Amino acid sequence: MKLIATLFLSTLLSFAYSQYTIQSQYLQNPDLLIPYVEDCADFWIGAHDDLYGGFYVDINRYGNVTNDSYKMIVNQSRDAYGLTRAYMLTGNENYLNMAQSAIDFMQNYLYDTEYGGWYSQCNRDGSSPSLGDKTAFDQHYALLGLTAYFEATTNGTAMQYIDNSFDFMNTYMWDNRPDYLGYYDVVSRNGSNPSGKTFNSTADAVTTHLYNLYLLTENQKYLDRLMVMKANLQDHFVGSMSQQVIGFAEAYDSDWNIDPSEERTIMGHVLKTAWCLARTHTVQSDQTAINDAEFLVEDVWNNGYDHEYGGPYKDYNRLTGEMYMYGANDIAKAWWQMEQAVTSGLLLFDITRGGRYLKMADESLDFFMEYFVDDTYNEVYADRSRTGGRVYFDGGYWDENKGSGWKAGYHSIETGYYAYLYGKLLLNDEPVTLYYKYESADTARTIFMNPLATDFTQLEVTAVTKDGNSYTDFDGTNRTLNLPAGTSGTFAITYKYNNAGSVDIEEIAQNTIPFQMMGAYPNPFNNQTQINLKILRPEEIEFSLYNTNGQLIDTKILFENQGEIQISIDGENLPEGLYIYKITASGYQYAGKILKNN
Repeated sequence: MKLIATLFLSTLLSFAYSQYTIQSQYLQNPDLLIPYVEDCADFWIGAHDDLYGGFYVDINRYGNVTNDSYKMIVNQSRDAYGLTRAYMLTGNENYLNMAQSAIDFMQNYLYDTEYGGWYSQCNRDGSSPSLGDKTAFDQHYALLGLTAYFEATTNGTAMQYIDNSFDFMNTYMWDNRPDYLGYYDVVSRNGSNPSGKTFNSTADAVTTHLYNLYLLTENQKYLDRLMVMKANLQDHFVGSMSQQVIGFAEAYDSDWNIDPSEERTIMGHVLKTAWCLARTHTVQSDQTAINDAEFLVEDVWNNGYDHEYGGPYKDYNRLTGEMYMYGANDIAKAWWQMEQAVTSGLLLFDITRGGRYLKMADESLDFFMEYFVDDTYNEVYADRSRTGGRVYFDGGYWDENKGSGWKAGYHSIETGYYAYLYGKLLLNDEPVTLYYKYESADTARTIFMNPLATDFTQLEVTAVTKDGNSYTDFDGTNRTLNLPAGTSGTFAITYKYNNAGSVDIEEIAQNTIPFQMMGAYPNPFNNQTQINLKILRPEEIEFSLYNTNGQLIDTKILFENQGEIQISIDGENLPEGLYIYKITASGYQYAGKILKNN
């Protein structure tokens, strides 16, 4: 039933196409992203604790520390990640040194040497670590910075902590029951009492370490675990979508039953899942993963995306479709959710050449760079209003702090990092050079060079230098670098992509769209609801209503002049359940969901 509903919805969610040209100057000229990344990295260096090492958590708009009493594992790892990527883009070793400070602090103070795994936080000087439960969120995110740092350095200590962390999660946080495979969401400090499964325990394993660790090591254990995560995302998260008005269920019990107490669905999580599934496809081809990734993006595109100003909205009630406002009077957008639209859009365009994915990435990046970036004090704001200003509520405005327990140097720099790589390689057919500072090892090594998710058969290494001199012991086609025992140095590696995509592609032309959707209300409904839309020019409108089996329930043809209209649905005799409505005009189609309750 779920598969039928998914395939049926995917068929309905189609578009009319014309020509589209990239608008964002940062995709037209990706070199502009380098100074942006440098500005972000410099901002976070200002949050460094020069006395005890590591980075402070709470940072205001101006870069000032507002609480110097504690440090968190997630923030240390995210700052290490961002600063490592800044080094890889620029070759500025100060960024790598600052990343190492965060890594050292994590390893010295935040790893639980008694039971394994990572503490969530400690005092500024590393004392008094928190001794409570351990969450999958913390354990996964601890590996984010370690994995990036290992990629840039081949640091053996970083890999040892990665191995130890993976072993802890395998032993205590992995549910190996065949019918319920997956990571538990939380365990006690000693690994006992595992419970729950969530989006964070599942998708974050892909983005923080599993995918990149497989690319870096080609170790089968990472691929095997990655494929289970893919199955979890498809079976449970995508699989729950037919029961929701928007998005998917994000929280489950240990047996993968939906937790009814959590009704929130987050547009950034829906897009992130699409990005995860697309990434898995690049290492083990599976068209169902791409089908589901496209389905996820279409859900956001049709129900949670701003087609006027660009970018996804934030959070919704999955059962009613109502947007969570969190007390604000303005519709808000979040910095990290904008990134998911950029990264998922660019990768799906690479894979499918579907123009709407490039459009989503382009519009979201354009909005992000225009309104989220603080040109005065650097870095990015956490939230902006729908039109790009501060988010207003009755008591004033949401704060503009740059650092918190949820925000560090990760998403801002990663947005620039991947937009630069895809912008250069994929959209502009230009090479990129990344920097690595490899440490010495006692044995000869082969390094796998895979800096981004793409069609790896078309990505090649064209040149390598070591400490400024040409280095020839590499295989450009297979992207491997051979290092004899005792070899260390700074390597500059140049990549070229042989499957660049044209930017003059088929896409939605906004000026050809004949109507704008304004939602269904009430939704869910009992006996009656209305579909609200704005007709942009006189049109013949076709309305159709289906159940999730694809059976046509009702259809009507309307001849409408320009203006707002309502299409009434009489549900008095409809059985309880989810229904799909489709509106068509001039070849343009929109599909939405409504939920009938008794």
